[in-house]
Amino acid sequence: MKSSTLFIFFIILILTSCSPDNASLLKKAGYEADGTGLLETVRNDDEKAFDIFLKMPELLNFADRSGRNAVMLASAKKDPAMLKKLVSAGANLKIMDNSEKTPLHYAAAGNSTGCAEFLLENGADANLTDNFGRDAANTLTSFAKEENVELFKMLIGKSTDLERRDKDKKTLFIIAAEKGYANYIKLLISLGVSPLSKDFSGKTALDYAAESLEAGRLDSGTFEEIGTYTMKIKEKL
Repeated sequence: MKSSTLFIFFIILILTSCSPDNASLLKKAGYEADGTGLLETVRNDDEKAFDIFLKMPELLNFADRSGRNAVMLASAKKDPAMLKKLVSAGANLKIMDNSEKTPLHYAAAGNSTGCAEFLLENGADANLTDNFGRDAANTLTSFAKEENVELFKMLIGKSTDLERRDKDKKTLFIIAAEKGYANYIKLLISLGVSPLSKDFSGKTALDYAAESLEAGRLDSGTFEEIGTYTMKIKEKL
């Protein structure tokens, strides 16, 4: 019986010594077994290597020099799969980078409806602002490359101040007019958001709308709608 136990132990020892460890597997895949390697797998959408890193919980909250970590990079992805895996593995969602951007800021900038929804369901605050005074809705409008009405509705629905200004004193209305985002503009008008605020240069949403119209970013119908709405608001003063 004793010899049988020793034999089994010996076989297990051999199998264990022959099995490659996480570091070896990652090295073979082209990554160092450190925090920087984890960030690279997220950037590269390398799911196989990423899944190996998930077995190394000490690295999950590693941040680079700018304060970005895997959760933030995953939040900017269109598919929330990596983000969900990180959270299941124990990664922290209550974090900010060096510019005080949260994972929700990254989801907004990445135009990721799925990640934003997941973050909001798990306690993300859409009203937190970064060092530039931008909340999640402002970030979406400022940096996403195209309109995303579903995500915009989601974020403004969580906002406590739709007339919040960033450090350039720009409101959501001003930024939407500057970008020529007609659908956002119509939503803000429907909610009664004031178009009269002025940014640091003294320009209103209507001023930016005129520039967007001239540049071809905004249609004439929406421009006229802003003008009519602006007049109505002024008449109430």
